[in-house]
Amino acid sequence: MGLLLPAGIAAEVKTIQEEFASRFGSSRALHAPPHITLQAPFTGNMQKEKLMEAVLNEFASTQKPFPVSLSGFGFFDNRRSK
Repeated sequence: MGLLLPAGIAAEVKTIQEEFASRFGSSRALHAPPHITLQAPFTGNMQKEKLMEAVLNEFASTQKPFPVSLSGFGFFDNRRSK
């Protein structure tokens, strides 16, 4: 679960992602749109997914916009050492 970035910032981050993919072979960086992760992916009860989605949407609809300052970025390394 994450927040998508405004278009201008997302375009700048996408350019950096593309450069990293080209220089370091990290094409996985291109799979998701530029975003701020709020909750890393997790597994759960799929039957409760719609309820969770409804609760989160209701909560989000009551929140006011807030400023965000960005300074660098990172990633989750999901690869397992073998």
